[in-house]
Amino acid sequence: MSSSKRMLKTLTYEEKAAVIREVENGFKTKSLIAKEFGIPPNTLSTYLKNKEKILNKLATSSVKGRKRARKPENPDVDECVYKWFKHVTKRYPLASNGWLDGFKERNDIKTVSGESGDVNVQEADDWKIGLYVHTLPTFLKLHIHTY
Repeated sequence: MSSSKRMLKTLTYEEKAAVIREVENGFKTKSLIAKEFGIPPNTLSTYLKNKEKILNKLATSSVKGRKRARKPENPDVDECVYKWFKHVTKRYPLASNGWLDGFKERNDIKTVSGESGDVNVQEADDWKIGLYVHTLPTFLKLHIHTY
């Protein structure tokens, strides 16, 4: 009996759609398709069960290259920042992909990473409250007419 662990492989939405197309073509068995994509047969069955969801997400949203499609924690903020970004890039095209890195460096914005224990929860909560109470309403009053 082998004691090796099975490696978890998560496919992108494009790869999941390719698996579904292979099954629908009917030229290969499901077990062969699963082996070719490096997934267990039960995962292939799950893709087939969720076929409509997978294909709809791929057709209607920006999940290309992504393995999961998560909803934002704060959809209102997410939508507002997206609209701002589209507005700014329309008026002031970004010169390079490094623009965001330069912006973060100029404004001393650090990327948050690591375990949740590394984060001061009270500071994070205060920041969220400040964003909602002060920043967002001001932004909306000043810029809502441009969208």
